[in-house]
Amino acid sequence: MSRIDFNKDAASIAVTDKISRATGINNFSPSSKVRLISDILVDEISNTAETINQSLDALYLETAIGNDLDVKAAQYGIYRKIRDSIFIDKDDSIILIEPKVFGQTFGDSIRETALIRRGETLSLGSSFEVSISEDVTISPGLSNVPISGTVQSTSEGGFTINTNDVYKLDTLSTSLGIGTNTLQVRFLKPISIDGGRESDELLRARAILSRNGRSIGTIDSIEAAINQVPDVSGYIVLQNIRGSGSVDIGFVTQELQDSLLDDGLSQMRTMLFAELSDVMPIGKSLNIFTPAPALLNIAFTSDLGEEMDKNIKDVMVAAFIDNYVYSDSNIIAASDIELSVNTIIPDANVKITNMALYDESIDATIFISSSIVVAPSSYFIYLENDLIARTVDV
Repeated sequence: MSRIDFNKDAASIAVTDKISRATGINNFSPSSKVRLISDILVDEISNTAETINQSLDALYLETAIGNDLDVKAAQYGIYRKIRDSIFIDKDDSIILIEPKVFGQTFGDSIRETALIRRGETLSLGSSFEVSISEDVTISPGLSNVPISGTVQSTSEGGFTINTNDVYKLDTLSTSLGIGTNTLQVRFLKPISIDGGRESDELLRARAILSRNGRSIGTIDSIEAAINQVPDVSGYIVLQNIRGSGSVDIGFVTQELQDSLLDDGLSQMRTMLFAELSDVMPIGKSLNIFTPAPALLNIAFTSDLGEEMDKNIKDVMVAAFIDNYVYSDSNIIAASDIELSVNTIIPDANVKITNMALYDESIDATIFISSSIVVAPSSYFIYLENDLIARTVDV
């Protein structure tokens, strides 16, 4: 059964026309009784059509929303996720177990090696706990040990952990041979979980993949998963560049784009892996990377004197921020920057004479143009005032 395409305005005109022809009544002003009766009838038909359409939408995975979507997804074994946990790998050195007294080694409390087994839960007396995913060996000669595990909310809400936050270790379910009151857990990078619910778009994408036997993975489902991760300001999805079946995803955060530094990148990468694992087709090889910065050097001319250069540069940077996003196109056009400056400072008559992308790591210019700069997918473009200079006449 198809959805009902009901147009209230057209229906109202049709009803009044039929009444006019059947009764000879021609007064259909907004205040006339016939018009009021006609509008009531049309409204009831419209409400009925909308109810039928909502019922039809609820029948199909592609159109159901909210609780109706939950019911349809459950038919394929897919359930809405709550963003209440994050997995941390020990190789990222984000979570450390260490002696409570700074400068000590574990040997100040134990003589023999102790073991925290996989599956143990570290209770930290806070709004979250850590479930250990790999055995943790605590040797007397060490001063800290990185751990792998899932940081899980202990309530229905989220939690925030700041860099260098320290929590006392309250309890362990088995004996370590070492008093927990001598240990603490330190977080070297920030972690923030909002406790939010998975969106309809991503739940639908996962359910469709499950219904289709996960035989295909669409770009739409991958992009929907990426968009579920907060603070991702730009991304590129590359398929098959490492061979058939490979998917490479580059991403940047707003903080990285603004300052070239973001202590939360490891956390963001972990969150992306978690979101994408639910929509990636079986057999696909996934790689997530952060692009390197390419510094955008701009040379310009202007009819205004050098005393206006700071204002011009400020507007140029603002225009760049408004127009550039790390994406598949990965470009910035000189005309977009010029238009913004000349609109905000009409007398400036700014003309960009050269744009060059510079890679500090190899001390080389990788792209030069006076009109449009295109950066490779392995770079994101960065601009600040110090990279902009007035062209000097010779």
